[in-house]
Amino acid sequence: MVLVALTVIRSIGVDVEFVRPISDLDDIAGRYFIDKERALIAAARHDEKERLFYVCWTRKEACLKAVGKGLSIPLDSFGTAMPLGTSGRHLSVATESQDARLWWLSDLAVPREYVGALVIEGSMPQIDYFDWTFPAS
Repeated sequence: MVLVALTVIRSIGVDVEFVRPISDLDDIAGRYFIDKERALIAAARHDEKERLFYVCWTRKEACLKAVGKGLSIPLDSFGTAMPLGTSGRHLSVATESQDARLWWLSDLAVPREYVGALVIEGSMPQIDYFDWTFPAS
């Protein structure tokens, strides 16, 4: 799975993850997620917890990519919690080199075995999807 996002003048970040078993889910969430993100995972049905973990993870990764500071921004210093199925929400992330700016977070429509997220500077974007299938060689 390859995910590409293009924009003309706004900073943008995307992330996609394959949903797979993760043995130390609670430890990682406890270390890198804020309370509201952990609550989303805790409230999920047992068979959806791993999926919700990756939803939170891809949201954070997309944010770090958009801001352009990588892991120099602690993952537990900002929150990306929002219910699944919403159109997105604003979030703010402060870094050493800039004031907190408004960013728009959206989950992406990807095949069921994946989760994806997009974070873009400013307001809600128009998201258009194009699916390229390459013939087997």
